[in-house]
Amino acid sequence: DMLLTEGMNIRVLLFPEGDDPDSFARKHPQEYVEKFIENEAMDFIDFKAEILLKEAGNDPIKKAEAIRNIVKSVGFVQNGLKREVYLKEVSNKFGLSEQSLFNELDIQKQITQNQAPKSQPRENVQPKLEIVPDSIEQVDPIIFDLLNQENNLVNLMLNFGDVVLHRENGDNEKYDITVIEEILHHFEEENYEFQVELNKIIIDSIKEGIANEELRKGNFFVTFMDENITSKVVDAIMPLNDLENWASRNIFPPNYGDKINTQVEGDILIHKFRYIDYLIKTITEDLQNQTNDESKYFESIKKITLLKQASMQLSEILGYSPIKGIYVKR
Repeated sequence: DMLLTEGMNIRVLLFPEGDDPDSFARKHPQEYVEKFIENEAMDFIDFKAEILLKEAGNDPIKKAEAIRNIVKSVGFVQNGLKREVYLKEVSNKFGLSEQSLFNELDIQKQITQNQAPKSQPRENVQPKLEIVPDSIEQVDPIIFDLLNQENNLVNLMLNFGDVVLHRENGDNEKYDITVIEEILHHFEEENYEFQVELNKIIIDSIKEGIANEELRKGNFFVTFMDENITSKVVDAIMPLNDLENWASRNIFPPNYGDKINTQVEGDILIHKFRYIDYLIKTITEDLQNQTNDESKYFESIKKITLLKQASMQLSEILGYSPIKGIYVKR
């Protein structure tokens, strides 16, 4: 990628197994070697596309990741005409529309720009030591925790949505429920409003699937036309693929999802806890607008009191302390 940025035309040549350039040259006449290099050397982008296409096979997740990888390299090509030619070739190899590849290229460019270190202007004047106030735009920790837990639950649905959980109700009656159904039930019970628009789109699609007697998990969304949805889903299910790759090397880390029964239960409780914190915050902030309406004001105070009681009960269940955080056996 660094060489592409410099405008170099990179070609790659694979020698037969067991040969390096030196041994291959010694085995064959010079004319044969020159012809071999001329005929077999491939443009780097074509080579990368061919290799990744073979590795991906029919796996839609690997194929989506391969495409993103290739488009990222194309983004380093400085010549606009070359970039367009490369994307046309990738479009033909993977059977995708050129427009979707150009959209992905724009996303990759944006990511690269955001990651690039910003140069600081040099000044000869010795800087003064001063206290810098915190940024006004810092993310509220209550909202951050809620967003994080919302994403965790959606990721569980994408990775393990069709896994059947064995549960027992208050009357000690046993029943089975899928991960998707249990988390959806939690969202509906809380009348939860999603903080992340992409999560709402995914959940609405999952609900639509259930209405049609279909459980939609990660693989369903990989082929979505919406690039943002596809990117989010691929990122969500990549940890699972990484662990599978380790297993292929006879290295067996603790499997993500081994304790799925307790993991789903614990994450739902944590989300409920974070959501209660969020509701207390929003109702408290709205109190100043209710000073002229006494009944509404005291109704809000009552809500806050009940929510704080519920929060304390959940704190005990989760083993939460403000210093140590949350500890759930999962």
